[in-house]
Amino acid sequence: MIEQLLLIFYFKIFLNSLNKKILIYPNEIKSALLRLLCNNEIEFDFIEVLQRLPFNWSLASLSQILLRTLSTYSYTQRSTKIESFLVRVQNEKLNIKSSQLKCFNTIINE
Repeated sequence: MIEQLLLIFYFKIFLNSLNKKILIYPNEIKSALLRLLCNNEIEFDFIEVLQRLPFNWSLASLSQILLRTLSTYSYTQRSTKIESFLVRVQNEKLNIKSSQLKCFNTIINE
């Protein structure tokens, strides 16, 4: 948790240094930002990241970030669907059990 917050802090520092008029090491900063964003151990809000990146960066330099964004989004969508399906199955099992108990005139209290 602390490590992730620290890395997000580094990201903001690097990004702010790119936005300044005078750059001492622009290529090194860009390279460090790209390595940071491609780190799978860190979770970023990719929409915010993509909005804050400089507009003059080429799509080729962002390809790894875009691939990670798509795979993260796809994983999240699949996980959400699986979770929703499991909840529906659990609810259906509870409904069946409730119906069975009602057949035996059992009183059900929550």
